[in-house]
Amino acid sequence: MSSLRRRFLISITLVYCITGLLAVLLFNLLMVEIVDNLGLKFSERQARFEQERLHAYLHQEILLARQMASSPILLAWSQDEDNPELKSLALADLASRRPFFRDQSYFFTPVASHHFYYQDHSSQFIPGVPLKVLNPKRPQDIWYWDLLKKDEYTYTLNIDPDLEVKKTKVWINVKAYANEQVVAICGTGIPLDDFLTEFSRSQETDTVNIITNQQGAIQAHPDTRLIDYNSLHKQSQQQSHIFQLIQDPQDQAQLKAAMQTLTANPHRVLALPLNLGDQDTLLAVAYTPELGWFNFTLVQKSQLLTQWPFMPLLALLAISLLILSAWFLALLSRLVLKPLNILVESSRKIAQGDYNIYLHPKDHASDEIDLLMHSFNDMSAQVRDYMSNLEIKVTERTSALQASNRELARTHKKLTDSLDYARLIQDALLPTPSHWQPYFAQVSLLWLPKESVGGDFYFCYPCQQGVYFGLADCTGHGVPGAMMTMLASATLEALIYQHPQAKAGELLHKLHTSLQRQLQNPQDVLAGFDNGLDIALAYRTYTGDYLSFAGAGLDLFYLDKNTQVHTIKGSRKGIGYARTPKDYHPQTHILSLQKMTHLAFCSDGILDQAGGEKGFGLGRKGWQALLARLLKENPQAPEQAIQDALLQWRCSSLTKIPYPQRDDISCVYLKLH
Repeated sequence: MSSLRRRFLISITLVYCITGLLAVLLFNLLMVEIVDNLGLKFSERQARFEQERLHAYLHQEILLARQMASSPILLAWSQDEDNPELKSLALADLASRRPFFRDQSYFFTPVASHHFYYQDHSSQFIPGVPLKVLNPKRPQDIWYWDLLKKDEYTYTLNIDPDLEVKKTKVWINVKAYANEQVVAICGTGIPLDDFLTEFSRSQETDTVNIITNQQGAIQAHPDTRLIDYNSLHKQSQQQSHIFQLIQDPQDQAQLKAAMQTLTANPHRVLALPLNLGDQDTLLAVAYTPELGWFNFTLVQKSQLLTQWPFMPLLALLAISLLILSAWFLALLSRLVLKPLNILVESSRKIAQGDYNIYLHPKDHASDEIDLLMHSFNDMSAQVRDYMSNLEIKVTERTSALQASNRELARTHKKLTDSLDYARLIQDALLPTPSHWQPYFAQVSLLWLPKESVGGDFYFCYPCQQGVYFGLADCTGHGVPGAMMTMLASATLEALIYQHPQAKAGELLHKLHTSLQRQLQNPQDVLAGFDNGLDIALAYRTYTGDYLSFAGAGLDLFYLDKNTQVHTIKGSRKGIGYARTPKDYHPQTHILSLQKMTHLAFCSDGILDQAGGEKGFGLGRKGWQALLARLLKENPQAPEQAIQDALLQWRCSSLTKIPYPQRDDISCVYLKLH
């Protein structure tokens, strides 16, 4: 009975733990509104504070750079750079200004020569000697040429590593005007490490500061890998945005709307509740129009409320639990364990065949123990009745079992019918040879799913100037694989009709991006579920002599007029998978059709199929040999010939028993006009 006593003790402990947890949860619910309001006000105040710090930090540097741009001596020298007297005066003027900059550095570039003069507090740069000549063909110099083209900017802020200076800085670039013409670009730079130390690492330990430009490209972040360098001279899709840190599309839209509001009303500060990963976060946003930058302050809600004030309450709850448990165990022995001993002894007698047992509970059941004794007496009587009517009971149970078997048979038939109907639907989604025949002299299609339905599909999508065709192998087989084929096929068809002129590799990149967005749930990735597909995609025009091909995990095989089989390998990574990079672009191959007679695609179900004497996979060499034999024999039904060859490969020469099919099998074999 000690085991029962221990169970009761554990049970009462669990009850009190759950009760305490519910009390804490109720208190948290009451405090949530207060915490949210306080958190919003705190984040707004912190964002305003960081905005003022940033403005004060950079405003002085911008004013000094503008004063340098308006210097008469520097303006004159920029228009007559070879004048030694002007050069001497200009260098002296620059040297006098340098100590006032925070980094004690400056740069000056006359537009006429594009010479980049740079000097700092070190002695490694020679005054008056250009560090380099800016070149529009060098990517690191694009900032200079873009600034000259943009009349709307008088100055810009740009984070960029300079190879000659050997530092990554926040550059302040100011135009110098003479007679309403830009004659020079000058300014200074603040080392990125100093800038991040000052702003990205907040004085509040529970907050994180982020700075972006007007497009949301990250200019400052505690994680330097997220900083978008040289943002002004990149396309939007090439930039590292703050929106990429937010997974919820609604939160992204809410943040974009807030940024638009602040652009129109820069005196305001807005705070938003967002979900970043698994944490509830308060995000406050402020905009500094003079800099064109947004300040973001992230505050974790979990940091605003701790559990330490409630520790005395938890201690009191634990003490009361111990006292109550001791009292409960004393009552347990008297009211429960002793009557249970009587029940145990009576059960042993029944187990030994003595069914004439009758307990003596109270006439009117006053508690559960008395009810249990009454039930025990009923059970004893029922056992006596069963022993006398066992055959009847067996017949009844047999009938019930047969009814259950019939129900199972009906359920199995429903499942089988559903799979057959799913096979019919998937067959209807695959293009028939008649869809291919306008574009090829001969079409042979093989589709052998491992189960009733499968995860492979081939496709043929004509458009205005040509036809897209190929084969895909989706994750899984059976019903999950079939669902993947429907999603992938519909997405691919939609992308082709949206981008009929896209190259094969670019189209696969768009398909990869779309499937990643549809399939990759963060919780599924953590649980080990990663879905996607391997695909081979080709495109040929109706009139041209060239073929465009791109593969992601699958290859293109073609036969020339000399019955030689050639392989054009696709890129190795599949698409749609979480482990595949978002910027994955499969390579596009341009091939001449004049030397080709046949094209072929196959899924890895063919290459991996076990067979032969040792049970190895067919592999690429075996598949190429099969294609070469097809070209020589030229059968009337190539798809049947391929199927027969695969069956022959699967059958061991020793046992004649075919190896089981490992995966869905599919291939496309095309003869060119």
